[in-house]
Amino acid sequence: MLKEFVALTPDELPNFTTKGGITFHPQGQKDRLIFVQGLTRKITGVPGKERIDIIVRLSLLPNREMAYEGALSATTSQLIYPDGAGMPQGSWTGLPIGEKSWATAPDPKQPPAPGIGTANLVVWDDKFALEVELHYQPIGGPKAKTAIFLPIAEEDLEAGELAARFILAKATLVLIGWEQLPSLHLVVNGTSLRAKGSQGSLFIPVGLVMKALGCEGERKGGIWVSRWRGKKVTFPIGARCILLGNWRVETVKEKGGVTVKRMKLTEGKVMLKFPVLYDGQDVWVEGEGLAKALGLKAEQKGQTIALLPK
Repeated sequence: MLKEFVALTPDELPNFTTKGGITFHPQGQKDRLIFVQGLTRKITGVPGKERIDIIVRLSLLPNREMAYEGALSATTSQLIYPDGAGMPQGSWTGLPIGEKSWATAPDPKQPPAPGIGTANLVVWDDKFALEVELHYQPIGGPKAKTAIFLPIAEEDLEAGELAARFILAKATLVLIGWEQLPSLHLVVNGTSLRAKGSQGSLFIPVGLVMKALGCEGERKGGIWVSRWRGKKVTFPIGARCILLGNWRVETVKEKGGVTVKRMKLTEGKVMLKFPVLYDGQDVWVEGEGLAKALGLKAEQKGQTIALLPK
């Protein structure tokens, strides 16, 4: 079921083609499941970008501790950072993803050079360890005499991270048994909507709720953005938080000359018990966290839940 529910389709990552991915158990380890999917984009007439490959590897481990160790081991390099990882913490866009993430990418502004045609992103969340690799071919193609690469472009890093966000969010749906969760009646500002949840976990469709509250919003790549009472509210898919207020991303240089992006918030964020989810159509968020972010309260009577002013 993991492959059928999680695998990305070409329309979810525009301009990339894919064969759908595979799932397998490592030899002798039936308690572990690995999903791998490759996505490819081909551009003719652009030296160094004739072929772009994104490789996603998602591991479902028996528990959180093993998943964290699996993610950490995927960051191994010659550099060691304070948390024991071989990569600096962060993401390719600077926005949060998972419970913890690490990323490396060449500076997009540097000139073509050997060894800069690859970028790596590693994410840990709950029982998942997610690895994403992005590769360019050398200028002149695989038969080039000298392996000179273009640095990975910003738009390609964003595409790779979008794949990571979608896959992590959809994999979490499988983990929590999304298809089996009962539907609940949600009332927002007099509008009847459908929510999902059980055992104290309520999930709410972000776009429909914000529309019922009279707010416009839209999904921009891997984030859903709206405004509430004059304040910007951002929902990064796959992240365990809602961002409040304006934010900006800065590029800083780590030891060894590695560049990494860091997000700067003007106000703060509301932490979530689950990542921001995506089911292929709608963005969903934990009800308690959304209510807190918007300064509302959730009241439940039987199978009906209402979002009300405090």
